[in-house]
Amino acid sequence: MIVALSRAAAFTGAIILLVFGMLYTETHSDVAWLLLLLFCGILMMYAILPRMSDSVPHVNSTIVSIGAICMVGFLLMTVQLVRIQIVQADEISQRSASVADGSVVQDPRNRTRDRDVARGRILTRDEDVVADTVEREGRVFERTYPNPHLSYLAGYHSPALFGNTQLESVYDETLMGREGGNPFNEWLDQVLHRTRHGYDIQLTVDSELQRLGYDLLGDQDGAIVVMDAETGAIYAMVSKPHIDPNRLYAGYGPNMDQQVSEASEYWVQVNESEGSPLLFRPTQGLYAPGSVFKTVTAASVLEHGLADPSTVFRNEGALVVGSHVIEEQNLPDDGRVSFTLSESYGYSLNVVFADLGIRLGRDRLSETARQFGFESTIPFDFQVSQSRISSNPEYLDADIGLAETGFGQGQLFATPLQIAMTTQAVVNNGMMSEPFLMHRIRDNDGVVLSETRPSSWQEAIDSSIASELQQIMIESVESGWATDAQISGAVVGGKTGTAEVGDRTPHAWYTGFAGQDEPRFVISVIVEHGGGGGAVALPIAREMLVMAMDRID
Repeated sequence: MIVALSRAAAFTGAIILLVFGMLYTETHSDVAWLLLLLFCGILMMYAILPRMSDSVPHVNSTIVSIGAICMVGFLLMTVQLVRIQIVQADEISQRSASVADGSVVQDPRNRTRDRDVARGRILTRDEDVVADTVEREGRVFERTYPNPHLSYLAGYHSPALFGNTQLESVYDETLMGREGGNPFNEWLDQVLHRTRHGYDIQLTVDSELQRLGYDLLGDQDGAIVVMDAETGAIYAMVSKPHIDPNRLYAGYGPNMDQQVSEASEYWVQVNESEGSPLLFRPTQGLYAPGSVFKTVTAASVLEHGLADPSTVFRNEGALVVGSHVIEEQNLPDDGRVSFTLSESYGYSLNVVFADLGIRLGRDRLSETARQFGFESTIPFDFQVSQSRISSNPEYLDADIGLAETGFGQGQLFATPLQIAMTTQAVVNNGMMSEPFLMHRIRDNDGVVLSETRPSSWQEAIDSSIASELQQIMIESVESGWATDAQISGAVVGGKTGTAEVGDRTPHAWYTGFAGQDEPRFVISVIVEHGGGGGAVALPIAREMLVMAMDRID
């Protein structure tokens, strides 16, 4: 009985492992998959190979063993063929490699596919072109990116060399006209080999707002995110430095070898650049958040009833934590020692928030940060790096770790999108919306095929706490260090941040919101090694919010 159960368990385990390996093919290499097949084969052999009594002739037992091995072998071969021809078919068809003479080896069918289809355009909400397709002589289509302030939003399209990234990758099937429209017509086009035109993707981004952010950053490295305070629609997503996707394009046509050579040279140049232009900073850049994280700390304090906005804290200019001394750099008046929670936020008092971090403790502070999306993958059009609370779980066991985290330093890292979404939760009744770039899909005649519907992601805090935090951020602009963010006739709230990064110049941060009658737009700005957030990041944010209120209905 025990032997029978163990054989059944072995066979069941082998099937489960094979299914897992098939479904999650991206999580392991081909070598790992082959080792998995081998292990599953051993389990199956144990499960099906019968025990032969000593009375059975040796030749018979040998035939049975060979039959069992053949059966398991054929089963595993069938699984492998299914994986290659169905599960990994698209991935394998896109593989390419450069050989010694500089030419590219790839599935030749892709040449026909990409050559004969006019890839759909990527457009902004105001119809400016992010990515376009130009027809060259001999019906050869070439991907172009005419506007430098917009181009990198698309990622790049390099069918003969590097493949696709970002929007060009996520919406590849749509841009090629194979997905997103009428499924029957798409299937019929494929079967009859009819000439197809890819579908257009229209983004939520406003071209002029994106251009302004591009110009305001100038030659400084950094990122800007502007989003709708309710829906999560992205109106601007600026990243500097960035690639020129035109120079990475390598397609199929008479100039293919030249394009491959030039794109390869540019790829080397980009990868050797100190500025990491391949890093799309709004979603992939991880930075110490500095004082903009105090929004999370304040939310945790309010959520767990440790204080309310009018609770008074004492700040004498320094806080001793074990062998460490945290000195206050942001006092508005050296003779004053008492501040409310709201004032401490507006004046960005590190001593108060360090003390609050210790009072909260690891579990409560971490729990609130996770509610705001830290250590989670934010749903978006393409991959977003996970913001983190600490790199070492034991760091928050010590008071100094809690203190530094409480005022936004320590081992914290956050993306600019994460910080924008934190502020969005404050002005959206505690609810975080799923951010999105893709607004609608249209066919070649301009007919709308589908639109993105705004969707909630998760609740960060209760609506009553969000209301208190919103007022605290407004007071920060009315009477704190963020007064330069004021906009006549508008409701404005915000928080500056100056994030220490070792011996280098600090990162300059600002996050906030603005609207005519109520918060309508949310923004986060980071200027890498820019200095003070109030002096560097805040003016950029203010100009962006002014234009957003003027341009976007």
